[in-house]
Amino acid sequence: MELHAHGLFTCLKRTCWKSRAVLLLAILSLFTSASVLGQGIVTGMISGSVLDAQGAVVAGASVQAVQVATSAKFSDKSDSQGYFELKSLPIGLYNLTIEASGFHKLQLSNVVVEAGRSTALGARTLEVGSTSEVVTVEASVPLVESTSSQIGGTFDSNVVGALPNAGAGFDNLALYIPGVANNGSTNFSNTNGAAIANNGLRGRSNNFQIDGQANNDNSVAGPLVFLSNPDVMGELQVVSNNFSAEYGRNSGTVVNYITKSGTNAFHGSGYEFYEGDWDRSLTNGQKNQLLGFCPPGVAAGTATPFATSCKTPVVPRFVDNRWGGTLGGPVLKNRVWFFGSYQQEQQRAVNSWPHRPGCGVPKQHRSNGAAEVRAVRDYGWQPPAARYCAKRHGL
Repeated sequence: MELHAHGLFTCLKRTCWKSRAVLLLAILSLFTSASVLGQGIVTGMISGSVLDAQGAVVAGASVQAVQVATSAKFSDKSDSQGYFELKSLPIGLYNLTIEASGFHKLQLSNVVVEAGRSTALGARTLEVGSTSEVVTVEASVPLVESTSSQIGGTFDSNVVGALPNAGAGFDNLALYIPGVANNGSTNFSNTNGAAIANNGLRGRSNNFQIDGQANNDNSVAGPLVFLSNPDVMGELQVVSNNFSAEYGRNSGTVVNYITKSGTNAFHGSGYEFYEGDWDRSLTNGQKNQLLGFCPPGVAAGTATPFATSCKTPVVPRFVDNRWGGTLGGPVLKNRVWFFGSYQQEQQRAVNSWPHRPGCGVPKQHRSNGAAEVRAVRDYGWQPPAARYCAKRHGL
């Protein structure tokens, strides 16, 4: 990488205009407006029709949607049938304004836009009067999606953040969608932890995305990158059937992570997830006398039939800390925003097996290496000890 970087900067000193052009385009791509986001994959749409009080269509009415978080504006005009569509809208809340000459201005507040869906407002009626007067109503969304046949659901950031995910990724939320089930051992591949199947299809038929871009591990199937930070998720989109052409690739479930973005207000979060051994008890392999542990009521160091000096059973030490945070805000208000996140996880564990050299089976009870391996298998030793015994006896 250092050689590559050195070569790049050397080339720039020689005024390689092609390299400069590529670099400039890469930088400009970071500041691309929201209107060029993936069509219908990470964006949504608002649609409806404009009528007058007699039910006649109003053609040429101006329709403008303003995103609450960023003040980004999107405009359209109603056609000859009074119909309008605002496409490629980033997810979030919008204030919608409809106005036409000779009518009161109509304003709809808090219109929700979800990824891959059309928010159909239905017919909206304008009242005759001056455009200086504004009629404000609270937007309502139909309970039945009538503009698309695709089946699925979305989980917003509040739902994702409230779930006890424990760092396991959010792909399993797809199990809440009708037709999606856990395929268990019948997945025909390593699905990287997301063992889901859609309507009887294999787990390898699923399509995982991040912000509409492919996130598939082509070597074993399943997602390539796991997102376990709940504060970075803006929305989780799941499409299980009849998805449209922009998704493509696979015939199974589409699981699309849509990350948050910056807004006109600085905002952030911080969190810490803790898991420890304070509520755990001893398993059979952590107190079994065959492995050198003392029976109940016997002091440590006492000779037993299975150990010359037994050890008091102790719950294995385990601590898992996962912490992180997010920060977002404006670079240029109403124009450019930023958002970033950080997460780190640290685990500390100590097992409780008493001694390694004897493999937990005293000399008078050892017949061969297989007996020790059976002890490891039957009494639940930790993997490091199992590897030691197998290596020691050539098994």
